[in-house]
Amino acid sequence: MKPLAKGYRTLTREDFSVLKGIETGMRHREWVPVEEIAQISGLSPARVDFRIREIAPLKLVAFTTIPYEGYQIGFDAYDILALDDLVKRDAVRS
Repeated sequence: MKPLAKGYRTLTREDFSVLKGIETGMRHREWVPVEEIAQISGLSPARVDFRIREIAPLKLVAFTTIPYEGYQIGFDAYDILALDDLVKRDAVRS
């Protein structure tokens, strides 16, 4: 859990918007294209690309080019999103 907490503290609000955008998009598709992430998150596609490159070392997102370019989040990303929700509810502090 320690690396996950450190990862949480390095993320920005835009990073959370991107992760939540991917999570929301995964309700309808296995791999979510950048354009859909941008639409859901309210960020530009260029900004989404930049934020994904910034969080890539944390291994929170996976990428594919088959059958189209898209992203999905992994279990650690779900844990970080849950931790963020708990922090917002003042159930835990970071």
